[in-house]
Amino acid sequence: MTIKEALIANIGIPVESGAIELALLNNGIEDSGEQYSKETHFKSLELSTLEVLFNAYMLTSVSEGDASLSFNKDGVRQRIMMLARKYGASDILDELIPTINSRPLW
Repeated sequence: MTIKEALIANIGIPVESGAIELALLNNGIEDSGEQYSKETHFKSLELSTLEVLFNAYMLTSVSEGDASLSFNKDGVRQRIMMLARKYGASDILDELIPTINSRPLW
């Protein structure tokens, strides 16, 4: 199994090939066609999974022509949080919650 195939299997939802390649590059893997080794690639693979899932979290469904895809947003959120905590980020999804600052006008 190649590193790219391992990442696709680990993500669990369909994702564009370019997003997979970019996540792997961002996490130190330049040759996605290399044979996957847990000892060598496990952490980079999980960090790449986290990156791809974080980006996919913004979508609840995707449609193109007659085909459509939807996924459980809560399940994706839980997976993101599990991976984030494992690698030291306590709640990275807080960044997606808008903050409203208000002040009296009068």
